[in-house]
Amino acid sequence: MPDELWEAIVPLLPPKLAPVRRRSGRPRADARTTLEGIVYVLRTGCQWKALPRWLGSARTVHRWFQYGVHAGAFQRFWEAGLRRYD
Repeated sequence: MPDELWEAIVPLLPPKLAPVRRRSGRPRADARTTLEGIVYVLRTGCQWKALPRWLGSARTVHRWFQYGVHAGAFQRFWEAGLRRYD
């Protein structure tokens, strides 16, 4: 994902998916890599469990996808893309 696209998407992410730094506990999955995993599955049509490991855990990527759908993130991405490229 190009840096320009990532910078446009970050403000549209729901708070739970936005990149953060935690001081303790288990490290959180990288938001950019996880979003790239979601886009990979949506573009290729592969099953979630067939997601290449370098894009993150299939379970984590799918969970973030479900949260993003319920939070309306993908609708916001679509609307922002239409405003920008229309």
